[in-house]
Amino acid sequence: ADIAAVDACLTSDSRKAGHWPYVLQLLRDMSDHHVQKDSRLYFGVVRACCSGGPLLAMRLLHEMSDLSLEAGTSTYNAAAYSCRNSSDWQSALWLLQDMLDRRLSANMWTYDHVVCSMRSTFQWLDALQLLFE
Repeated sequence: ADIAAVDACLTSDSRKAGHWPYVLQLLRDMSDHHVQKDSRLYFGVVRACCSGGPLLAMRLLHEMSDLSLEAGTSTYNAAAYSCRNSSDWQSALWLLQDMLDRRLSANMWTYDHVVCSMRSTFQWLDALQLLFE
């Protein structure tokens, strides 16, 4: 298997209909088949696993770090999206702070996901403060 084939699987319908456990298994099986893992692959995995929740997304980011792979803004945004889906505003804020600590540029999507994760838990003052920083 090559990285292009794996990438095609990740960009298909894997984000829909709860297929994320299969994506994780594919990631684990890659080591057995000597497929080189890279940042682009992990972006696809984090994106495909958004419905798996923020803890899974953060675990994947940690795994990237363990492999000395750099997570970019898009990968953090995918992780923040999982926080948005679960209203986990604490994890969303942690991800934003981790991005800034790593000198990554947060963009409109980053702030959208963080603020929307706060919306359903009535964290309005914190959300407004975040927007004005």
